[in-house]
Amino acid sequence: MKVATDKEPQIGGAVVLSSTGKYSQYGHVGIVVGMDDKTITVKSSNRDGDGKISTDVLDRNYSRIKGYYNPTQK
Repeated sequence: MKVATDKEPQIGGAVVLSSTGKYSQYGHVGIVVGMDDKTITVKSSNRDGDGKISTDVLDRNYSRIKGYYNPTQK
């Protein structure tokens, strides 16, 4: 499955991630809520299959990041 992605995150945009384990066929998305030169802060739900909302700080070079979707970018 192909997803339209951007190379740079924006606050309020989505980060597209690959998944592992039981849900690896689906992937995962989260909302970028913060960032700096080296990391992005992401809020997502059901990351561990438990229905909870989590906040994670990810290295921008994290291998599971497939790209970003920024709806306000033209």
